Amino acid sequence: MKKILQIIIAIVTILSLPQAHAEDNMPLKLAAKITLPKVRGRIDHMAVDLKNDRLLIACAGNNTLEVVDLRAGKHLYSVAGFKKPQGVVCVSEYNKIYVTNGGNGECDILDGDSLKLINGIPLSDNADSIRYEPSGKLIYVGYGKGAIGIIDPSTDKLISRFSIDGHPESFQVESSGNRIYVNVPEAGNISVINKARGGIVDRWPLPNLKGNFSMALDEAGYRAFVGCGEAPTLVVFNTKAGEYVAKMKIDKDADDIYYDQARKRIYISCGSGFIDCFSSDGADHYTNIAKIKTPVGSRTSLFVPEQNRFYVAVPSHGKQPSEVWVYDAQ
Repeated sequence: MKKILQIIIAIVTILSLPQAHAEDNMPLKLAAKITLPKVRGRIDHMAVDLKNDRLLIACAGNNTLEVVDLRAGKHLYSVAGFKKPQGVVCVSEYNKIYVTNGGNGECDILDGDSLKLINGIPLSDNADSIRYEPSGKLIYVGYGKGAIGIIDPSTDKLISRFSIDGHPESFQVESSGNRIYVNVPEAGNISVINKARGGIVDRWPLPNLKGNFSMALDEAGYRAFVGCGEAPTLVVFNTKAGEYVAKMKIDKDADDIYYDQARKRIYISCGSGFIDCFSSDGADHYTNIAKIKTPVGSRTSLFVPEQNRFYVAVPSHGKQPSEVWVYDAQ
């Protein structure tokens, strides 16, 4: 009997080794799950407050901004009073947090420490994606039926706007160059804005695809990665030439894409229940190196290169509360 038990233990140990080895070799390793109590409905974009070691989560369905203590790995509190918050960005130079509201078109401005409302900027309906470009010290906001607004955080004034051909979804702003790349699903293209000239200088059509909602940028490598929802596909554009150079099948309902410059990888959070991970092999060859299972509906994510961490927002389902899953890039 003792010998049989030893054999069983040995078999179980051997069978468990490949799984452990595979987990160690995954591009993203699950490090923690943080519960977001009383958060219901759609979770939109996230931002990290590196100064205070906090994760800020715009919960559109809950009309709250959720605050997570990353050092302690736990939920701190909720900030209420928003109208369908969709985007959030931290501007540490000015100690401010900016939150876009899809419900009333406002960009709310919060104190960076207390998260109390200190100001607001009226834009128009459906204030959505927001980016801070530190080299120019300007904030860019997509909103309305076709606009990218520019906010000066030193004055909290809307100083300019660019008109585009439809509501902007995800967009990316060059740090060392003058261009903004904007997903415009209604027009079926990527609109290229020249910041210095003040308008659209090019429009890149999609290769017989629709639903271009997500985007990431490899500025140094002159590549833009665009996620298309119809016939789910990742399209890679050469930003110098203004044409697509590769496309790969991805999982359904891709909402956020990030490029990991240090590891030459692409991470895509898909609402169908996967994180698709691709490696860039050079010469526009991309390999799908992993499909990491997540709960269905987990479409919102954030990659923070300063922390080597990838955050995925998991919405509530039945009695299962909302969570943030924290992955270490390895």
